[in-house]
Amino acid sequence: MNYSGYIKSASKLIMAVLLVMSFNGFGQEVKKPENKIELSMKSREGISGYIARSVSLAFSNPDKGISAGFPPSDDPSKVKKYFIAIDFETMDNVLLALLTDYAKELSGELKVTSGKDNRLIQKIEFSGASLDNFSGQSSAEDTHAFIYLWCKEITVNGVKLK
Repeated sequence: MNYSGYIKSASKLIMAVLLVMSFNGFGQEVKKPENKIELSMKSREGISGYIARSVSLAFSNPDKGISAGFPPSDDPSKVKKYFIAIDFETMDNVLLALLTDYAKELSGELKVTSGKDNRLIQKIEFSGASLDNFSGQSSAEDTHAFIYLWCKEITVNGVKLK
């Protein structure tokens, strides 16, 4: 029996399959995030760091809207005007325990640095913070853990918000 025809056909088939798989492999490559977001929180045990995926800061005119004060109070030292939302891939148990110590106000900072040259892009320092809400989401493709903080004081890139 002459197997050379089968071997040539099988070789061509194997090469075609490998070629298709190599293109598929490149198509599945995950792009590395360009920026790094790190949350540093102060606690009794010291300062702990956590990697976040995104951060949002919200505030508005302090004489109008929701930023007029939360919770409503006549004492300006108790009013929390600034809202931060932070997205994590997963929620760290130590951070969750720190956030759910409801009697305690939190302080910390968020740093956004460039992945290209490690340059500081944004620095948000906050104090008098308390957990407003926590939510988690899981799907077949991804997971998210969101924390939402109300803060008394915020400084963004050295500018104290009023």
